[in-house]
Amino acid sequence: MALPDLMREVKALSRDEFEALYLFVQHQREYWRSQEQEPKSLDRRNAALDIDELKQIFAELREGFTEADLDELDWAMNAEIVKPTDEDT
Repeated sequence: MALPDLMREVKALSRDEFEALYLFVQHQREYWRSQEQEPKSLDRRNAALDIDELKQIFAELREGFTEADLDELDWAMNAEIVKPTDEDT
């Protein structure tokens, strides 16, 4: 529905319907304003990479692990299993 069509429909509303629509629009406006005020950094998908923050995260992840634990984790993450395909034979 185009805006002019919507405006025509609004003009046809009863007083009670118009008041209900007015309240709805006010609530929607408040919602949009509250969304604009939230910090944008909550969405990290497109956030800039902060190297110092990343280092801190990795330091916190390492806490509680011994060097042997970390070595085993490193090995496990770097172990590569390659299954030959028919093309490789």
